[in-house]
Amino acid sequence: MFAEPVGGAAPAVSPPSVPRRTRLARRILWPVVLASSAALALLVGIVSQRASQLATREAGRAAAEMAQRYAQQTRAELQPALTATHTLAQAAEGLQSAGLPARDAVDSIMRGVLAGNPERLGIWLIYEPDAFDGQDVSFAGLPGYALSGRFMPYWVWEGGLVQKDTSAAASDTSDLGNYYYASLRSGREAVVEPYLDQFAGQQVWMTSVTVPLRVRGRVVGVAGADLALAALQHRLGDIRPFETGYAALRSASGAIIAHPDSTRLGQRPADAERLQRRAAALAPGEVHVETLHSEQLGAEAIRALVPLRLSDAAAPWLFEINLPRDTVLRDARRLRVHAALLGLLTLLLLGTVLWRLVRRVTRPLDALALADARRRVRRPPAPRRREPFPGRVPGDHRRGQRRWTRSVSWKRAWSASATRHSPSSPTCSAPSPASPSTI
Repeated sequence: MFAEPVGGAAPAVSPPSVPRRTRLARRILWPVVLASSAALALLVGIVSQRASQLATREAGRAAAEMAQRYAQQTRAELQPALTATHTLAQAAEGLQSAGLPARDAVDSIMRGVLAGNPERLGIWLIYEPDAFDGQDVSFAGLPGYALSGRFMPYWVWEGGLVQKDTSAAASDTSDLGNYYYASLRSGREAVVEPYLDQFAGQQVWMTSVTVPLRVRGRVVGVAGADLALAALQHRLGDIRPFETGYAALRSASGAIIAHPDSTRLGQRPADAERLQRRAAALAPGEVHVETLHSEQLGAEAIRALVPLRLSDAAAPWLFEINLPRDTVLRDARRLRVHAALLGLLTLLLLGTVLWRLVRRVTRPLDALALADARRRVRRPPAPRRREPFPGRVPGDHRRGQRRWTRSVSWKRAWSASATRHSPSSPTCSAPSPASPSTI
């Protein structure tokens, strides 16, 4: 009565949008995929780090084991020289103690000792002036002796034969170096720092092991054996751990005795003092493993250091094995790549399985949503009605209706009364107008 539809027909209603399956699937799938990706990434990182640590640790153990093994071999190669020197010193001291200081007898002993040690360059004795037999003046100027007659024989290998080197004995005694004074002043065995000396007409890198000569407890000279570093250099140069690693030998002061780069023989690198302190601090058989940048390899290296002690009295040398860190960690890096690929494949497989499961779960829900949308399309909405009093609230509308109804009823009653009591009607007199309250 009071509202009418706007227009003759109901407007066309477009069907509501049906939520796509992928929207709900994404809401379920993405959190699971992200959580799984984070877990797999964390797992791959932990596995890779652990594999690198284990590889580094195993490489350190391998380097330490190789360093100990090669150090023992090097010591076994150098020890006979010290033993031969001790034998020579004891024989010379025995002659003096027996009161038979014969120079020819000492020469015969030296020839025999050197003949039994073909790997040595030579052996020698140097006595202080008149300390052997007190007869230096009697031998002054003779072939094979210094101008003063001082007893300092030197026997060498030359041309495959053991011969006495007369040129060394004839040299001035002022040319004597540390190979003589090291044991003379300390009274102990010594392993001389590598030095370059003339031998058989050419410059040769060598070292010497020396033993003091004593008579009645007093040091009267030095016995020594010379070792060429070329053979040691060649043998250690063939050591190639992990194909690109290398071995080196350093003296007690840190100077290089053997190294793959022969130009570095006798040099003292910048870390020589630190290595010297390290060698002194290491106990026999103890190994120190460290990681550092290697100039020889041009990359990070794992280095194992082992003290090499030829005797208890002499300061230890230092044997080292250097392993390329990149080569050591090659298997660990492969494991990291394999773990990452396996993680990606696992993630893809998990995503595929979850996607199929989510589709199976959301398919009934999609069917229900589609059916509800179709029902809403088939039932058109109620037509719009025009409000009789636009802009008023429902309570005001009802009150307006009641006032309008009372006004219409009053007007109708007034019209009917006026008709009955009009002056033209003889039976009715004009009544007074009725008040609205009586209606």
